Amino acid sequence: MISNLSILYLNNNSTVYASSFTQISNSYEETSKLPFADPTKDIPNYSSEGIFSTRSASERDINYYKKLGYKNIEYGSWSGVTNVISTKATRIAKFAVTQILGLIPSNAVRGALLLYDVSETLKTQDADIWPTVNARFITATAPAGYRVIIGEESIVKYYSNSARTKLIKTIHKTYWV
Repeated sequence: MISNLSILYLNNNSTVYASSFTQISNSYEETSKLPFADPTKDIPNYSSEGIFSTRSASERDINYYKKLGYKNIEYGSWSGVTNVISTKATRIAKFAVTQILGLIPSNAVRGALLLYDVSETLKTQDADIWPTVNARFITATAPAGYRVIIGEESIVKYYSNSARTKLIKTIHKTYWV
């Protein structure tokens, strides 16, 4: 299924842009096999002294790629919500490893574990978080004629309980190559 959509978004200078793009239902796995955008390879006779080469990835947006000649910008299908390991599970795994290391009959290892345990005890204990993530790739046709990944859009949600029903925060972000 292909659909044409329009969105309004802000760039880093708080300027509002209107942009249209095509959403296509390629799977996340299919899209992930595409190469990442690289103007030095994608654009014939690319000059590294141009205005676009000085931009860092954080300063890029969809218009940057349009000006470089990338066409047919498409948003792929979402990967599906994936539960990420909680901070509680990470803490339990660290504890298990330190306990196993404590079985090694060496005074040097036990001394190091003692220092590690003291530092962990004095560290601030934050509340446990159970995050989920959902992502999709943004692809385009490079000026050289092949498909490349120009960015990734992600939605990360942080929950305060293991059932993931008490939402704390949602972060919706687009990362550009």
